[in-house]
Amino acid sequence: METYIFNAAMLCEECATELMVELGNEGKPDTGDSDDYPQGPYPDGGGEADSPQHCDSCQMFLENSLTTDGENYVREALEEGNPITKAKVIWGAFYDLCVHLDKQPNAEQVAAVLEFKDAYEKSYPDWKGHLRDAWHQGWDDKAIGDGYNGNGYLLRQVRNRFGTAWLDTFNPNEGEAS
Repeated sequence: METYIFNAAMLCEECATELMVELGNEGKPDTGDSDDYPQGPYPDGGGEADSPQHCDSCQMFLENSLTTDGENYVREALEEGNPITKAKVIWGAFYDLCVHLDKQPNAEQVAAVLEFKDAYEKSYPDWKGHLRDAWHQGWDDKAIGDGYNGNGYLLRQVRNRFGTAWLDTFNPNEGEAS
């Protein structure tokens, strides 16, 4: 995601564009100085950092890469557990650093994954990719249709506790990761 810098703050593209229009309407030119006008765009959410970066205006996650210290920061935040914040869930899914609280999902969670597979694999032969997209886009809790009854909360539990790494090794014929 492309980002901008203004007054030592990171901004998403949408917020930076709005600010540039506002500054332009006030007659303030781009001087090339981030203290005066948003500078960028910078790729990769502003670049590698020691923590996940968010837009200082709207709080959108900027999807930056992490240093080793940043990965440790996210792992520690996830291990703390409560409160489970939306940011922690997004970080864990994006960085694929979800904490494995148990070794395998319980029977009800596996059944929800299998039900999702059965409902979507005809339309989406890469049903695992479709589920990963659902997790990334945040609609897994509302997944209904194509025969799926909407046990999305169970899918979200699988995502939060086991991550995409578990899904990648999941063998639907055995009902567990190999």
